[in-house]
Amino acid sequence: MIIKNLDKALKTIKGDSIYLTKDKPLTKEIAIISCCEFFKGKKPGDSLKAYAIGLKINNKKEVELTSDEVELLKVVIESNEIFATIITGALLTELTTL
Repeated sequence: MIIKNLDKALKTIKGDSIYLTKDKPLTKEIAIISCCEFFKGKKPGDSLKAYAIGLKINNKKEVELTSDEVELLKVVIESNEIFATIITGALLTELTTL
């Protein structure tokens, strides 16, 4: 499964870009990597797998993930405590349409 446009800004429900700073958009790449970096898996090995997904996505415009990686990434994103629902929802919506 391929995740495309990792370098594009995430959007609000109304379609406005979300920004980290005045000039730096919050991209899918940045948001996913942040979720992976802060994830603490409950099953042995899941934290390391999340870290590996983050490395795989780093500095890419698109990335191919296995179905197992996509399922873990959904858990990683859903369980994150750093982002508001708008960001989590946008990322999860993308993954459920793959």
